[in-house]
Amino acid sequence: MKLYLLIFAALIAAGCSDEISQESAELSAVNFVLEHVAFFSMNGTSVVDVPSYDFNIVSTKKEKDHYAVSMHVNSTLGNQTKEKSFLVKVDRRTGRVSEFDGKKIFG
Repeated sequence: MKLYLLIFAALIAAGCSDEISQESAELSAVNFVLEHVAFFSMNGTSVVDVPSYDFNIVSTKKEKDHYAVSMHVNSTLGNQTKEKSFLVKVDRRTGRVSEFDGKKIFG
């Protein structure tokens, strides 16, 4: 009986250790934003692409089945600074983004 309990405990421990690190979750969140979010500014009636921007991870919280990565993005275009904050949720097992700014991501 003790052997079965020991095996059961080992299986649970092995199952719990299969998750990504906090750093991997943050990298997944930044990569998702880089691939799926277009940064632009309005100049009168024309759209101007923002050439470069900075990402700052504000906080990362380990929640039930995901990491919640809060980030702030800013860019300077001419003499104006543009800013935006995002909340990206990353699945702790797969490393895939599951939610972006309150919207579920499928696929």
